[in-house]
Amino acid sequence: MVPLYHRVPRNLIGTTLFPLNMLKDLYPEVYHNAVKKYEGREIIMEDVIPLLNCKWNDVIHLSPIHPQELEDAFVALGRQGLKGREFFCVDAMSLNPQNTVVYLYQNETRAEKFMEGNFIPFDPLELTTMSHLPEGTKKYYAEAFSQGEDPLLWYRAPHILYRGTIDTESLQRISIK
Repeated sequence: MVPLYHRVPRNLIGTTLFPLNMLKDLYPEVYHNAVKKYEGREIIMEDVIPLLNCKWNDVIHLSPIHPQELEDAFVALGRQGLKGREFFCVDAMSLNPQNTVVYLYQNETRAEKFMEGNFIPFDPLELTTMSHLPEGTKKYYAEAFSQGEDPLLWYRAPHILYRGTIDTESLQRISIK
């Protein structure tokens, strides 16, 4: 198994993960709670993902980085971020590569973030090169905490973007310690 991680939604209904734009029609209340994480940066929800030609909220966001690494980075800074939270483990090999891209998250400006070079085709066998929390993310956490802000958890970390749904019924769950 080549693991990818997705946080178990607090208000998960059923056993299927849906992209946010699907949730809008299926479970409007769940959608309205989920989009709160985009407050102040709503414009990203309209951006089109190169290679998939769909919007940011038409995909499920997964991470090749074990979430315990994020918690460890928080603890190293005297904070807790994910303790007790659960994550699904998704086998990267189960995703259709034609519906999946890697968002490298290498650029700072909004215009640069959605340039085609910041997205690469998905190859599950290449994920080990992306499976650790970047130093830039750890530095960002420290800066955010020093300014009294709550950091975005996956800032400057690679994202795996999957256009489809994921059945969670048989997925392993892990809890962060």
